[in-house]
Amino acid sequence: MSLVMAKYSKNKLIAEIFPRSSSRQTFTLFNMATLKEKVCRFIAEEWIGKAKSNRQFAEEHTIDEKVVRRILDPDVSGISLQTIERICEAREIKISEFFALIEE
Repeated sequence: MSLVMAKYSKNKLIAEIFPRSSSRQTFTLFNMATLKEKVCRFIAEEWIGKAKSNRQFAEEHTIDEKVVRRILDPDVSGISLQTIERICEAREIKISEFFALIEE
C-alpha cells in the first residue's frame, strides 16, 4: 500500500507518494485554482447529478447536505480534502484513483 501526502506550495498542490519501497516520488497534480474547479465539476456532473437528490448523495457519502450544495455552486471555492476522502471511501476508491478519473 502506498501513502500519499499532499501539501500546498506556490498555489499548486504537490503530492508525495511513498510506495512500499523506500524511494519517494514527488509531482505536481494541478494548479490549485484548476484543481478545485475540476474536482467540484467532476463530482457535480458525474456523481451528484446522477443521484436521486442532494440529500441522498450526502447521506450515502457521509457528508452534510450543505457541502453538496457548495460543490454544486460554482462561486464557492473548493472542497476539503476530508470531504474528498469521505466520498472516495464511500465509493470504495483510492484518492489516487479519484485524481486519475479527473485527469481523463
